[in-house]
Amino acid sequence: MKSIRLIKAPKWSALLLIAISIFTSFSVFSQTPPNQQNALNPTGNVGVGTMNPDSKLQVNGSMSIDSSLTARDSAIFQKQVRMKDKVIVEGEAVIKGVLTAKDNLRVLGTTKIEGALKLTGLNNTQPDDTTLLFMNAAGKVKSGGIPALLDAISSNPKAAKSLQDIVYASAQQQELCPVDNNGQPILLAPYWQTGPEKIFILNSNCKPDVRLGVGVIPEAKLHIKTSEGHSTYPIIVEKSLPGNQTQKLLQLDNNGTLFSREIKVNLINWPDFVFKKDYTLQPLSEVENYVQNNGHLPDVPSAKEIEENGLDLGEINKILMQKLEELTLHLIAQEKRITALENELINSSNTTKTTAP
Repeated sequence: MKSIRLIKAPKWSALLLIAISIFTSFSVFSQTPPNQQNALNPTGNVGVGTMNPDSKLQVNGSMSIDSSLTARDSAIFQKQVRMKDKVIVEGEAVIKGVLTAKDNLRVLGTTKIEGALKLTGLNNTQPDDTTLLFMNAAGKVKSGGIPALLDAISSNPKAAKSLQDIVYASAQQQELCPVDNNGQPILLAPYWQTGPEKIFILNSNCKPDVRLGVGVIPEAKLHIKTSEGHSTYPIIVEKSLPGNQTQKLLQLDNNGTLFSREIKVNLINWPDFVFKKDYTLQPLSEVENYVQNNGHLPDVPSAKEIEENGLDLGEINKILMQKLEELTLHLIAQEKRITALENELINSSNTTKTTAP
């Protein structure tokens, strides 16, 4: 049997074998099989599903993350992002495109909307008669006609309050009126409000001049129209008395006659100025000339004025009092003249008797 002889190789041969092995390994790693879609290129970018990644990590296709994903700067999604559970935004969320909530949209904190807000009953894109609510960027509610929602608000105070609680932060804020397509405010119909033992209608921003009509579209704060063929009084006010008795305080009948127990008129500048020393009393001769030319006393309205404008109870009582006080001054003056004449006659009579033979 022949023996095998081992020949000791020099040290440089071993080094050569190691170098060849390393070179072969790098050559094999750098080769790209025809079906390979992942790459770790010399730029340091990692591609999954792509051989030419443009960023540090580029994934073409689906990606599953079992735990959490932290983006310290920003994240850009060019198509869809679908979250099957919750989305929590602790900072600011800015949506520049369209936000669609197909189920429920719930906002727990403050929501800032810089563009337009539109709620529609159908999938329309322009405000029209089917639009429930359209709010422009200035915060004004607009609509393309008389939408169903505004009709509900004008006839249902609960619906109005519900909308106010949703759209506005606080019910104490100033009421904002809806506007038409020309930007003009739309005045709303008033509605009855209630409180403990009370029912009332109030003026507001969108209802600045509330009027109540009975049997008529009102042209005044309270407008009552009686019915033809019926004798119902327009107004009766009664006071309850013990023993289920009543006392009539005020009644307006169908002829325009007002019955009342007492009427008080609040007046200023009552004519006591007639008795002041600087008051100029018109001589009776001038009063006579005025009456002859005008047919009525000075400062007293004529019959024609009363027929056309009616009689102001408070003003006419002031005028009558002024004339009564002026007449009193004339009587006092006449009394003084009469007394003076009587004294003069008495003195003249005494003088005649003394000088008689």
